[in-house]
Amino acid sequence: MPGGSWLWVGVAALASFAALMVAISVAGGRGEATPPIGVFAAAGLVVALVAAPTVALACRATGATSRIAIAMAAAFVAIAVVKFSFGAWALYDANQTHTIETFSGPELVVVAIAGGVCLLYGVVLWLLAAFIERLTTGHARAVPVTVGAVAGVLVLGGAAAAGGFLLSSGSSALYLDFVFSSAAAALVALSLLFAIVAMSTAFRSAAWRTKVTGDITMYGSLFWIALLFIVLFHVLWIVFMLALIAIWPLKTVTPK
Repeated sequence: MPGGSWLWVGVAALASFAALMVAISVAGGRGEATPPIGVFAAAGLVVALVAAPTVALACRATGATSRIAIAMAAAFVAIAVVKFSFGAWALYDANQTHTIETFSGPELVVVAIAGGVCLLYGVVLWLLAAFIERLTTGHARAVPVTVGAVAGVLVLGGAAAAGGFLLSSGSSALYLDFVFSSAAAALVALSLLFAIVAMSTAFRSAAWRTKVTGDITMYGSLFWIALLFIVLFHVLWIVFMLALIAIWPLKTVTPK
């Protein structure tokens, strides 16, 4: 992957972290049981605003067209809103009536959720990129050549997810249940559908260019950029949620 792409991933990490901390620090409602709804709205907005240009510029650094870059950026704007607004809010909202059972503290619950969901996102991305390349070009070369490296990245998420299921009573599955049974469930589903369509558009355009030029480098780089931003979003989500629960603790119980 080009060095310029790495640069924009780094910029996104630093800018998103700073923006999230500002969003939390200026929030009111510290005497309340849950964070104000504005915290979740602000978090999704600031991460989306950071993701839009950095994802696009990271894609452009690979030689991708503006159409490809914009489509990929749009996908991550939708993902940012789902993760930092709808997802985080749904966890707190459902936690008011459903206490989370954990063998450790709420910090483990957050890490377990992030690990399991990151693994799910990674697998979907992998299958989507490989399927579109094969459908468009007749073979999948750009994604499978990185199978070993991708497997290593996904194993980390899988390990976190496995630990979460064993130590936190399936917190990743519980989180998904919270999200898709919340008042925002329809918006979550529509946002994720939009993200899949936008990302598919980006990969389809890149695959056609690969078919014409015979150069698979750009397609493979787009896959890595998407995977890196997915991992980055989940790391940032952990930081965001840990900062929130330090002020507004989650309701958990340790089984005896």
